[in-house]
Amino acid sequence: GLDHGEDPRDAVVREVQELGRFASLCDVHVAGAITVGRAGERLAPMAEMAALGVRLFTDGGARGNPGPAAAAFVLEQEDGTVLDARGDAIGIQTNNVAEYTALLNGLRRAAELGVTDVEVVSDSELMVKQMRGEYKVKSETLRGLFEQASGLANRLGAVRDPAVRREHLELADRLVNEALDASL
Repeated sequence: GLDHGEDPRDAVVREVQELGRFASLCDVHVAGAITVGRAGERLAPMAEMAALGVRLFTDGGARGNPGPAAAAFVLEQEDGTVLDARGDAIGIQTNNVAEYTALLNGLRRAAELGVTDVEVVSDSELMVKQMRGEYKVKSETLRGLFEQASGLANRLGAVRDPAVRREHLELADRLVNEALDASL
């Protein structure tokens, strides 16, 4: 959580640094997002990032439904290097809108980095099954977000089917909660 008077971005950096999984990572730079590289190394050139498989962890949440909401994503290379991690407050929204917003933000960032091989990991069963075509998108609001996400996934090329794996979303979940805490 935030210490009294702490900049929310500093709190997110602190949370990332405290995660045991990223204990060996350093060189944290904050400019509206977190970029983490291994000690003494710069992040891989974009051409190398595009060639490596990347996992996109997404999470969204709302305190109340609808209520104050946030969306977060983590882009991570196969070797565990975090390319980008971001959590944003998105106003009063539903949980499902927050989940789709996280997916869209992560896919947009992957496209900006030139990534062409993305595995999406989310704990939103509704969003995952809608993206796989297993569920119809009945909500007009979600339909627009679904169409944007599908279009972006198609433009990226190799987006592997989203998976529901709660245990792998710890950082994205923390970023959602930090963004929510900072916005209240």
